[in-house]
Amino acid sequence: MKQAIEREVKLGAWPGFRLPELDVPESVVAGGLAASPVTERRHEATYYDTPDVRLARSGASLRYRTGDGTGWTLKLPDGGAPPEDGSLRRKELTFDGDGRALPAEVEGLLTAWVRTAALGPIARLSTLRRRVELVDDAGVALAEVVDDEVSVLHGRRVAVRFREVEVEVTPEAPEELLEHVVSGLRKAGAGAPDPTSKVRRALGPLAAGPPDLAPV
Repeated sequence: MKQAIEREVKLGAWPGFRLPELDVPESVVAGGLAASPVTERRHEATYYDTPDVRLARSGASLRYRTGDGTGWTLKLPDGGAPPEDGSLRRKELTFDGDGRALPAEVEGLLTAWVRTAALGPIARLSTLRRRVELVDDAGVALAEVVDDEVSVLHGRRVAVRFREVEVEVTPEAPEELLEHVVSGLRKAGAGAPDPTSKVRRALGPLAAGPPDLAPV
């Protein structure tokens, strides 16, 4: 298992949107940051939840993904107050394994969230991802920007399509970096920050309700 704190901002993107120049000047980061070449990959993700989507309604998610970053990913709220900048802060835990069985370690971590309810597949997403890293003069990435075109699949049919841009910064990134990159994307035509996760967008009103248990 690998664990990290994810901090990101999600922005809406219209069909004609293009990523702008993303180099970061020295006034924001000492030495400045350069944008890597754009990479493009497609991945498929199956999300798991209870029949009443307890995970999604609590701001958590569990998925198995193939393609870019194959494996299981569990994301949990970090427990703090929502940031005022519209960003998401979540605990991200990744696990090796194939999609045939949920790792036992994941089942143990989810007991408090799902209790006795059964987990099963509740959404399948296919994503075309364009990715840019922002790296310092030593080649260390401090942020990444991804442009995701997402298709929500029902069988072989595409039920819903949406597009979003995500900016994620590493723990080592200066506080001003996230704000600077988001500002540049907004000026290029990206929408306002929206912390709604992909799976909650895919599930729609089903995931919009409050958690089944109040936080303690």
